[in-house]
Amino acid sequence: MTAEPARPAFRPPRNKPRELVLALIICLAWYGAVRLVMGRAPITGGHTADPLIGLIVIGCTCWAMAELVARRRLMLWPGSALGILGPLSFGIAASIATPELRAATAFARLPVIYGVTSLGMLVFLLRFRLPGLVSPVALFGIVALFLWLTGGNLAALSKVEGLTPRGVLAALLDRPVIAAVSTSLAFGACCLGWYLDRTAGYFGLEAARPLHIVGGGILALIAGKFAGALPAYVDLGVLLVLYAILLAWSLRIDRMAVFSAGTVAMTRPLTLGVIEPMGLTLDIWQWGGIYNAMVGLAMIFWLLARRRTIASGWTRKVRNIRWEWSDPVRWSRRSRQKA
Repeated sequence: MTAEPARPAFRPPRNKPRELVLALIICLAWYGAVRLVMGRAPITGGHTADPLIGLIVIGCTCWAMAELVARRRLMLWPGSALGILGPLSFGIAASIATPELRAATAFARLPVIYGVTSLGMLVFLLRFRLPGLVSPVALFGIVALFLWLTGGNLAALSKVEGLTPRGVLAALLDRPVIAAVSTSLAFGACCLGWYLDRTAGYFGLEAARPLHIVGGGILALIAGKFAGALPAYVDLGVLLVLYAILLAWSLRIDRMAVFSAGTVAMTRPLTLGVIEPMGLTLDIWQWGGIYNAMVGLAMIFWLLARRRTIASGWTRKVRNIRWEWSDPVRWSRRSRQKA
């Protein structure tokens, strides 16, 4: 059994330095325009409807610019900047659209801002084919859901393990409905990413990566959390089996980032499964060291394993990845001497 030959997808020409400069200019111009419209009020703390029209105009301007920059010029980074800032303008506008929202605190309006921004980014993503918006759409949507369900409870916010879809979702998994829906959506993201890897063009291949990372990371988080709730030592065995499945799947789809994201998601329950029976606890610095060590070792082990799975045909190489960073011929000193 041998790996299928790669069928490279068309990659549009890009000038990344120019895209970076233009994206920075867009961000600065947007901030200046919003500050001008909001006056002295904080961006998320307005209490009057005066900035409403101006914010909507800024959002529509971002859409019009995206038609030129993203759809015609195929500039991904400036287009992604517009795809975030335009919906954010609409989200801020929505947060001051009614007297009830204007009377609320800035923190209480955050669910509206995050929710509207997530929906707006989804529209930009589908219209302008901006793969860089896949992860922000998931992040803003999950944060909006979290803030809405917790009612802006700061104590609940302290449970968030980092401002990522995985970290925010970790604080919601004690709700069975959220866990079930998240599992279904994450599995669907993984399946869609796998389909895009095999059949899609350039946009699909670029969108597949965040789909794999978000979907795989959330699945690893949910599986690890429930496995960690099993009795002592049983949880450790189940977690090791799940870790082996994650390794096999990430090697199959040729996505090291999926294995890294899954490692981050399962490091905590795996470590607790070892230290809790011994009555040990770790401080924040020790946890940081363990996370860094686990991710570093996972990357090394994945690269070594990939050499064998490429040769056996298990790994199906992604069509838009042209380098062989784990090819033994590239890294073997003996092979270089023969050459």
